[in-house]
Order: sequence, then C-alpha cells, then structure tokens
Amino acid sequence: MGFSSREELREFLEDAPRFEKMLVRAEIELFKYYLDITKDEQKARVADRRKDPLKQWKLSPIDNSAQKHWKEYSAARDEMLSRTTQPHAPWIIVCADKKKRARLATIRDLLSRAGYKGKSKRRTKPDRKFAFEFTPKTLTDGRLAP
Repeated sequence: MGFSSREELREFLEDAPRFEKMLVRAEIELFKYYLDITKDEQKARVADRRKDPLKQWKLSPIDNSAQKHWKEYSAARDEMLSRTTQPHAPWIIVCADKKKRARLATIRDLLSRAGYKGKSKRRTKPDRKFAFEFTPKTLTDGRLAP
C-alpha cells in the first residue's frame, strides 16, 4: 500500500525491539496486543459499516482494498509479529471475531500481566483460548487467521 519503503520497514523492524527494551529497562510495563480477525469477519464488519450511517465514519480507503490484499497483509503481520516479539515485550494475540469476548479476554490478560496492589489471581485469570502469547509456532498451529 506504499506506507513505507522497504528500507523504512527494515529499520522499523530492527529499531522497535531495541526501543521497547529501553522502555522496559526504564521500568515501564509494556503490553502489546494484536487483535486478530478472520477475512470473513472483516468482510462482514466492512459491509455493516457501509450500511449503517452511524458507523460509516469508520470506513477508510484501506477498508476498500483490504480483502484484495489479505494475503499480503497476513504476510506483513507474520513478519512484524516474528521480528518484534521479544521476551521483554511479547505480542499477545487476541482472537477478535467476537468483539465482546475479545474485549473481556484483553482486559483479563492485561490485568493478569500488570503489577498492582490487591490483585486477585482468580478474577484476572486469562482465557488462553482467546488471548495468548505469540510464538513462532503460532504461525503454523491454526490460531491466527490465515
């Protein structure tokens, strides 16, 4: 889509993990979430936005071409996740086809990871079916939208 040159992309993929490490060394809790939806769900959401006057403002030119470029976007996602996940700043994948479930999974996961006083382990136990850390295996085990 021409958002950046190949050189700018390479530089970002190298610099992002270093920058994140600096943040973590400065004792900043860093959480990275990737909300993953299937091609069919994205198509349905875009169609819904086109019909609903209250949601039309959410449409962008990218939405119009997203379905055509699904494979390229998925490959870019896979490269970004693979090259920028680190032990000090892992990507958390959230299965987001069902919005309410995705929101709750994200909140639970965030609460389970954040350090704060009075934390209840029982109430913040994440559901690993819907929110899980990215690993290289995630690219082949069927949990990411193809």
